[in-house]
Amino acid sequence: MRALEPASPVWSRVPNVRSVRVLHPQRDFGRLMPDSTGGSPVLIPLLVPHIRDRPRGYVTACPSLKALAVLGDKGRFSRFVTRHGLAEACPVTYDTIEAAVFPVIAKPVGGGSGCGIALLRNMKQYELFIDTYLWKQNKYILQEFIDQDDDYCLYMFCSRGKIVWHQAFRYPLTSDWRIRGIVTAMGEVCTIGSRQIAQIAKFMEILNYTGPCNADFKVLPDGSIRILEFNPRLGGTLMVPEGIDFLAENLRLAITHGVMEPRLSIRKNAPPANEERLTLD
Repeated sequence: MRALEPASPVWSRVPNVRSVRVLHPQRDFGRLMPDSTGGSPVLIPLLVPHIRDRPRGYVTACPSLKALAVLGDKGRFSRFVTRHGLAEACPVTYDTIEAAVFPVIAKPVGGGSGCGIALLRNMKQYELFIDTYLWKQNKYILQEFIDQDDDYCLYMFCSRGKIVWHQAFRYPLTSDWRIRGIVTAMGEVCTIGSRQIAQIAKFMEILNYTGPCNADFKVLPDGSIRILEFNPRLGGTLMVPEGIDFLAENLRLAITHGVMEPRLSIRKNAPPANEERLTLD
């Protein structure tokens, strides 16, 4: 990503950065060593697979494997919402098409950025969709469609379940396309109320979340929100040129809140002991 390459102007806005290297996960992690001035390298993984497969034994600010598993699978996330009494903050997820109220959203459990999502307005459209390659090659959930003219996203950085920084953005939707796709431009900077932030913060608290995250949501006429999904990573809005100050703040926080992780156990690719025993479902 150009926004984070060593020559990017963003690094001049982040204090105490001596040098920057872009590392390939499989090829370069073995060469990660302290610099000649005695500084400790800080790992800032970009995408979910990079976070999950990062080498241990370095300073980083990352969510747990449990948090990644819950937020990275929409079916598992739905069960998490029910188990912790958070359903009021999210759209209804239907167990069967017979229980659904049209229009309904068909959403792949492992998708993101609007990819693979279908808005189905009636049973005929549903029957046509389940005969498509998308449906047959992916596991889907069926979810209530929240029809509002704007999408919102709260970008945040968390430390041990507490939101230490946040910024909201608004993304107007067109009348023809009601599902927001991949971000290519920064949304409109906006503010949201403490009640709405508290609804989102509850999820981060339960997951004891650390690191960057963003929550996509809708705002209802009564001011309450419906959280569509969480993305446990740096998001696209931070990568556009207009988002440089927000990106710099996230990088600063990644350094400030980074902690030295224990190395993996001798068993190959075993997670740290404190993560092995976590129950996901």
